[in-house]
Amino acid sequence: MNRIWSFLLMLALVPALFPDTAVAQYVGDPSESRAPRFLLAMAERRAPVPVDLKRSWVLRQPLSLALDGVTLKEALAEISRQARLNLVYADDDVPIAATVNLRADRITVAAALTDVLLDAGVDIVFTPDGRATLVKRPEGPAVQLGSIAGTVTAGETGTPLVRAVVSVVGTRLTAETDASGRYAISSVPVGTQRLRARMLGYTPADTNVVVAEGQEAVVNFQLKAQAIELEAVVAVGYGEKRRENLTGAVGSVSSEALESRPITNTLAALQGALPGVIVQRYSGQPGIEGFNLNLRGVSSLPKDADQLFTANGGNSPLVLIDGIPGNLDLLNPADIQSIDVLKDAAASIYGARAADGALLVTTKRGTRTAPVFTYSVNSAVTTLTGMMDTPNNYQMAVMDNEANIHNGATPMYTPDLLNRVRIGDPTPIPHPLYASLGWMLFFKNTDWRRAVFENGSEQKHTLSVSGGGQNSSYYVSAAYADQNGVIRYGDDNNKRYQLRLNYDYDFSRRIRLESRLAVENQDRSDIGGQTAAGVVVEAIFGMPNHPIYTESGQHFFSSSRWTG
Repeated sequence: MNRIWSFLLMLALVPALFPDTAVAQYVGDPSESRAPRFLLAMAERRAPVPVDLKRSWVLRQPLSLALDGVTLKEALAEISRQARLNLVYADDDVPIAATVNLRADRITVAAALTDVLLDAGVDIVFTPDGRATLVKRPEGPAVQLGSIAGTVTAGETGTPLVRAVVSVVGTRLTAETDASGRYAISSVPVGTQRLRARMLGYTPADTNVVVAEGQEAVVNFQLKAQAIELEAVVAVGYGEKRRENLTGAVGSVSSEALESRPITNTLAALQGALPGVIVQRYSGQPGIEGFNLNLRGVSSLPKDADQLFTANGGNSPLVLIDGIPGNLDLLNPADIQSIDVLKDAAASIYGARAADGALLVTTKRGTRTAPVFTYSVNSAVTTLTGMMDTPNNYQMAVMDNEANIHNGATPMYTPDLLNRVRIGDPTPIPHPLYASLGWMLFFKNTDWRRAVFENGSEQKHTLSVSGGGQNSSYYVSAAYADQNGVIRYGDDNNKRYQLRLNYDYDFSRRIRLESRLAVENQDRSDIGGQTAAGVVVEAIFGMPNHPIYTESGQHFFSSSRWTG
């Protein structure tokens, strides 16, 4: 709304650009007039031009004023309110404590300002951004305005501080820093001004600056961090709370904690990152790791009637990604800005679905700066750990004989057979006990773990770009991950493709468009016949005398016995 009003204000002042038809007010030496001049500052002109009061409907608006013994500051505030003017001035330039008495009905804006500012020694200059600035009457015809710019950084690290507020003390002139910590304040009255920089969690800093006509004064701030950050806020449900007022069990994970881990799955990144958050992994197979997330212990509301007696009631925490229910397993960790974990009654606002707590995930947004490209790559080698030692063929034969003896049976392996096992005789014989079933007795030794398993590998590539303009920002990312499992004889692979677009556009201060688009695709392959899980079981419990291949060259697993 303010932008629309500024636009209409500039349209109302456009006739000042045409001096051949304009009737200027207070032409001549400004010291000869006691009343303020109404001027329009133009970027393409060095000196402001007079405003035609007869053709400016903004200054001809009727007001109803009843100012009895008020200060000039209060009178200017009332005129600004009724006329909807963004009036800016420095307290040192205007006698704000002067007494004003003005009662009038349907008095114009120009007449009201002329009356209250009579003998104040100031002019009223309208700037292109819609502000009306009160400046001291210059010695010559030119109105003196300058600007202030600089950066705001953290004193300890030198890191740019984003959205720090820099203001000219005693005026309404303020600016916020951008993603690089820079700020700029235009249309600043000349002279010595008091400049202040402040930001949440840092000690405010003040300094004096001299503003010269038509020049830009550079002032850089370095803010010191405060020991206690009382104003910090934490996302809780549909709102926010200050951290010092927070009594619930709420945790938070930043993007730095996620990016510091070479992982391809968001749930894997949460392992050990938050106290009280239990992440269990039931499989190591790429693409179907079987993660289980638990925040509040056993849940009372199962999501599946067939899982009434499971450890967690078959339930899991509610995950909200930018306010929409989603799946953490499908989210690229590089796209996450923060994760807030609600572990107690703070999650009750979401109802029964949050019986096991809630995770509020915020994805990254663009910055209103020039495009910034980021590329990251990580690779890793995966190995099996915690595998128990298995007996070789000779040790297994000795244990078979001992088992038969303890069972009151005759040992199956005679001294001759034990010797053939010891030397690894390549020729099998019919099985002494199960020859009728077509089974054969082998004497070779096979280490199934070395035969079946190998080191796996994984790699991930992420490319993102963020940027924006005055009213919009965007964040685009693309990721490719390739995971190869540890099964040697088979294609145990998972490829993942992820794409995300976050776009924000501000139509006004009150109307904002936020769009989130995410695409995820997986291409997973598994071992045919025996699944990967079946292969692992066979490799651990398989007999060490069984061969890898049959006589016909087939995998022994596919035939389950020697076919001859």
